[in-house]
This record gives sequence, C-alpha cells and structure tokens, in this order.
Amino acid sequence: MKDIIIFGAGGLGQEVLWNIETLNSIKKEWNVIGFSSELEIEIGKEFHGYEIFKPEDVKVKYAALAFADPINKERFHKKYKDRNFIWPNLIHPDVLATMKVTYDGEGIIIFARNTLMPCSKIKSFTYMNVNCVIGHDTVIDEYVSIAPGALVMGNCTIGKSTYIGVGAATREKIHIGNYCFIGANAAVVSDIPDYSVAAGCPAKVIKKIKGV
Repeated sequence: MKDIIIFGAGGLGQEVLWNIETLNSIKKEWNVIGFSSELEIEIGKEFHGYEIFKPEDVKVKYAALAFADPINKERFHKKYKDRNFIWPNLIHPDVLATMKVTYDGEGIIIFARNTLMPCSKIKSFTYMNVNCVIGHDTVIDEYVSIAPGALVMGNCTIGKSTYIGVGAATREKIHIGNYCFIGANAAVVSDIPDYSVAAGCPAKVIKKIKGV
C-alpha cells in the first residue's frame, strides 16, 4: 500500500478520508498516515484517530489536497510545489462517468453520486462534492471547487480557481471566468467575467474579487 497524507484537517479533509476508505474497500491501495495543517493550533492533535502534522514535517510521497476554497487550494499547491508530491486522482467508485470523460491532470477529487456526461473534461485539483451533474462537452479548469447539488449544463467552461456554490445551476454554453464565486442556488443564465462574485436568480455580479 502507498502512504498518503491529507492536507487539510477540516470538514473536507474527513470527506477525503471517507473517499479513500471507500476506494480501499474495493482495492487496498492507500495507507493514510495522517493529516497536515498550517494552523499551529491543530498541530500535534488527532483528527479521526490520525495525527496532524506540519506541512514541513511530512515525509511521504503521495498527498491529497482537501481545501474547498479554490484560491487557498491554488496557493497551497504552489507554495509546496518544490516538495514534488504526487497528487493521485481520487474518484469515488460510484461516479457515473459516461463516454469520453477526461480526467486531465492530477489531484482531482470527486465524491459519490456525481454524473459526468459525454466528452466533459475535468482538470487538475478540481474538487466535486456529492450529487453534481456536469454536462456534455463542458470543461472544468484547474483548482475549481463544486459544492453539493450543482448543475453545470453542456458546452460550458468553468474558469480556474472558481467556486460553484450549493445547488447552483447554469444554462448551456455559459462561460464562468477565472477566480469567480457563484453563490448557493444561483441560476447562471449569462457569462460571468473573471474575478466576480455572482448570486441570485438570475445570477448577477454583485462584487469584484480583488487581491488575487
């Protein structure tokens, strides 16, 4: 079995642990050695029976990145890029991936009961929580996080380091830019430019994101 560390000792971290345990129930591949956190208050404590380490003290080769905030996820990955971790794709076994779905990269984490329609493409460090649907020919860029119950229709593009909130939905052929935040239950019926916070039904830009 391969030793693996989970970066992030919070709610998403325990969900990633569940994903790994489910994969191990089918094929024993991963030995979770613990969690890792940058928060001093968490270092040395236990989380689900596993020790929490400083990132600098992690010695294993394989890692999973359990950050829901896309910008923080990108920041962390780039900060420790010189450590040369291997980031496996952790895809729950009951994900319905239809024909010609592409996992284009590393560190992709997809939980149970998601549906990926034909010719959709999921890029590195995408995290997708439960009960989401990704339409045909849709491209999800790097570091994207998708909350439970989101629906992204066909021929859409979701930009880098964007967050799609719980229950949000798009119509077909929508482009959501880089570094965007789409609110819970938003109905996205027109394109959203980079660095935007959008919410409502229909979704409207209510704020610009600065300092990224």
